[in-house]
Amino acid sequence: MAAGPPAPEVIDSDMPEPASEFFTDLWKTSISPQLRLEPDVDIHPVEHRLSSEVFQAESGGKSLILRWYPAEEPSRLKSYLEASDVFSDLGLRIPERIGEGSTPQGTWILEKKVEGKSFRDLSGNLEAHSQAAKALALLHSHESRRYGKAGAWKGRYLSVRWKQRFHERWLKIRNLFPELVDAEAETAHWFQDWCDAFAPSRYQLLHGDYHPGNLILGQDGQVVFLDFRSPRYGFGLVEMVEAAHSFCGEEPGDWNSFVPVYLEHRDKNTRDLDAHFATSIHAVFHLRQATDSPILQSG
Repeated sequence: MAAGPPAPEVIDSDMPEPASEFFTDLWKTSISPQLRLEPDVDIHPVEHRLSSEVFQAESGGKSLILRWYPAEEPSRLKSYLEASDVFSDLGLRIPERIGEGSTPQGTWILEKKVEGKSFRDLSGNLEAHSQAAKALALLHSHESRRYGKAGAWKGRYLSVRWKQRFHERWLKIRNLFPELVDAEAETAHWFQDWCDAFAPSRYQLLHGDYHPGNLILGQDGQVVFLDFRSPRYGFGLVEMVEAAHSFCGEEPGDWNSFVPVYLEHRDKNTRDLDAHFATSIHAVFHLRQATDSPILQSG
């Protein structure tokens, strides 16, 4: 295996996309001999984030998870392992690591799912809220390093994947904020248009970029989301809202055990990050009349 994985092709199909020859070869030459598994297995991509590639492998009647981390930036792998350790210490349900190894091109990890506690099982555990908020902040703070410089095919491929995942991610927002149903078509148009034009050598972060194109409005004209199209300030904010909602319930006023800890542990090296996130959170929670909550005024 002298070369790393080639640029993946996007295939519009309901059928599982087969893994590239690089990963089937990786399985046969490295993973199978080391772990004494079948050499011939079905491997299909689950998702591709440029930080890692995730596959499902069927071996011996078991469904396994294969993660691949390129060698260029070891912090990508470190982020995943650190977050996994945090959640494992809390007793949450995380995949069990059954083997790992390295090649000059990167590191592979093979996992299997195990039963354990879910996030909701810890809904009343304030220490769990704090630890989970720290872990999420850690992952989001590493985002620029995970993606790094994404020019050439990498940037283009990622923009295509974002387009494909828009409706999946939007569904989560719509479930939390049903008032946004009528904004879906326009938001999708904005998002896809932005992806089509995506060609920077490095992702541009949001620094006071407040203009009409960065706002989504509710039916009554309220500002309900800020710069949804930003890969860091859009999806990162979505994930924070979802996690706080899952841990602490539907009312943002009850999120005191999660949101302040998350904001405190975001990457301090990003200019004005906490202030802009607080502004974004204000915009999101405006729809739920949560602007008087003390945790939303602490940005």
